[in-house]
Amino acid sequence: PPPPPPRGGPPPPQPRSVLVNCNVPVLILLHHVRKCYLREEPQAAADEGVEISEPPTNFDLATPEGQVLNLAVDCDTSTRAAEKVEARGTYVLVRRIPGEEEGAPFTFKCLCPIYKDVQFNG
Repeated sequence: PPPPPPRGGPPPPQPRSVLVNCNVPVLILLHHVRKCYLREEPQAAADEGVEISEPPTNFDLATPEGQVLNLAVDCDTSTRAAEKVEARGTYVLVRRIPGEEEGAPFTFKCLCPIYKDVQFNG
């Protein structure tokens, strides 16, 4: 027989996981992760205004603890993602938001609602 339903309501939501090939240039990885986000979370993507035409440099990956990898900044077109991310690591897609003034640091908006309370820093 199936296990009984948990008491106290539904289980907490789990982030959607996507396996990606890290043996590609960083910008290809960011493009692929954004494309997966658009396909897997169309409503969230629409709410956030994420579009496939947006440059991959507007996005980055971060650890669930809030450390942004700065892939779009620190890497050129030949840098392989495998040099910057851990194999089998868990990362969250974030949007890079330019500072209000010229030269101001970027802020980061997490695109995974489960981590909305985490402070993301580059």
